[in-house]
Amino acid sequence: MKNILFAVILLLSINAFSQKEKKEKSSEKKQTEKIDEKTKFLYKNTFIETDDYKIYITDAIATQAWTKFKFKIFNKTNDFLLIKVEDLFFTSEGKNLVCSEKKDIMVSPNDEASKVIDFKGNDFRIENYIIDIKAIFKASSAGKVLTPSNFKIPAETNKIEISGLTCIMLDSKIKTDKSSAKFECTYNGDAAAIIDPYKCVAIMDNGKDNANNKKYPPVLLSKGAKEDFFVMFDEVQGAGDMQKKGFTIKWNDSFKETKLLPMKGTQIKMVKELEKK
Repeated sequence: MKNILFAVILLLSINAFSQKEKKEKSSEKKQTEKIDEKTKFLYKNTFIETDDYKIYITDAIATQAWTKFKFKIFNKTNDFLLIKVEDLFFTSEGKNLVCSEKKDIMVSPNDEASKVIDFKGNDFRIENYIIDIKAIFKASSAGKVLTPSNFKIPAETNKIEISGLTCIMLDSKIKTDKSSAKFECTYNGDAAAIIDPYKCVAIMDNGKDNANNKKYPPVLLSKGAKEDFFVMFDEVQGAGDMQKKGFTIKWNDSFKETKLLPMKGTQIKMVKELEKK
């Protein structure tokens, strides 16, 4: 008798649970169907931290056709950190999309970088999803110094080539009181390149060094990446007229080659906070 009673109670419990589950799924379906096309989903700000970095994800928003958020990373090391855009994915049930960004995320040693990341497609308004970073690379800031030939201004040639790194002078302005030049560098080697043009100097007509006055933070280029930069030199009294005599750029250790070392990737869960129109 007890066994029969237990079986009946168990059967009723299973039936009740099944009915409840059906009602919840039906409610969720109706809620999804009622979402207006103009409705946006907002997601909670979140972060993840390791010994090497801290990543913040803020201002995440999703529409029917796209989702985007602000990606901010703090580099806690004395090396460069690099996230290749092909390693940054939006993952949810039935979706695994690479981001629309074209430029890698690079962070100089003990520095920070931020970028708006977006994904395009459809049906992005979901309760939660995963930002999947397949790999994060570390590169030593020391590296091997590349020493190209000195560069004459006015230019005898507009190209610098050394160990997979090609730099083209795009423009130059030569005046007595201030001169400048713009370069674009592309790296096609098998490792990575560090560009730190602030370290170059102009050798004036009388042989004196004239420091570059245009300060840039150093950048890291992976294979196929490019970056442009300016160099700028002010007049040095008694060192020669730049407009009449010209000058020569000595690069010092403005260019280096270093290795990319892959670290373990990470996943960040995004959770819906509210809806708005």
